Amino acid sequence: MRQSRELGIGGITARWYDKNTRKHRLAEMKQYAQEVSHHIKTDNAVLEVAPGPGYFAIELAKLGKYKITGFEISRDVVETHLKTIPQQADNRKYAAQSILFNLLK
Repeated sequence: MRQSRELGIGGITARWYDKNTRKHRLAEMKQYAQEVSHHIKTDNAVLEVAPGPGYFAIELAKLGKYKITGFEISRDVVETHLKTIPQQADNRKYAAQSILFNLLK
């Protein structure tokens, strides 16, 4: 385990990952969210570990009223996610309130 550096991706790499995910993987995230939504009920809690920019969580929030928590260790990725919510979520108010991102300190 590296101790001298943050474990999560950051800076240029985090921005590249976000851009690449938006460009090539949004349809995949929508598919995953559809699949998961068939197996959970309204108000169920969902924990996504290492969610990256949070596109799966955003898509899942569009499909129902779930308590979604993402656990991400990269500060830059979390900041990207928080900027992404207003741009991507159809139900912005609900998505912004229900998707909680925690940062390992």
